[in-house]
Amino acid sequence: MTTLKIVKYDPFKKEELGYKWLGVETERDGNYIFIPHFKGKKFPQYNGITGNEEWINKLIEFYNLEWNEKKFCVHGDLALCNVIFEDDEVHIIDWEHFHYNDKQYFGFDIINMLFIHLQYEYRWWSYWGFNWVPFIKDEHQKFIRECWKSLGKSPLLNEPFRQSALYIQKFMDKDKFILGKQKQPTIESLDLLCQ
Repeated sequence: MTTLKIVKYDPFKKEELGYKWLGVETERDGNYIFIPHFKGKKFPQYNGITGNEEWINKLIEFYNLEWNEKKFCVHGDLALCNVIFEDDEVHIIDWEHFHYNDKQYFGFDIINMLFIHLQYEYRWWSYWGFNWVPFIKDEHQKFIRECWKSLGKSPLLNEPFRQSALYIQKFMDKDKFILGKQKQPTIESLDLLCQ
């Protein structure tokens, strides 16, 4: 006879693990978790790249430092709207897509963030469902490449990560993930920007 172990779904478990990974203490009370209230500069959800280059670069510096020193994880939805900058502190929130993975995927969160902000920048093009990547301005393409190269400074990689299309397909829940809703050729075209 085989026995089944029934595990109650816990929607906050990933949140707890993510904050713990970052060194932030949370408290649990039944189906609720309590996290500290962070103060600082916040961003609205629908932010493009234009005007946010400085903050994106600060986040990349933080990523290169923090993600090199700990067991490797993926935030899964890293974007400026999920980051709070407080003086020299960087607080990352909303860890519902958190998962551990192999260090060969170092850089996915940053590339994913850049692509999310590109999508917001060109949302009127992406709205119609066709490949909007050819319409990306040269200045944005150059910025993406510079950010991508800054990931190459990591001792974990021989070269920076550029397989987000594959990663999304293999590890992410496409229904709950903004880039997962893009057509595969669009995401593959975005990956080609990182060359």
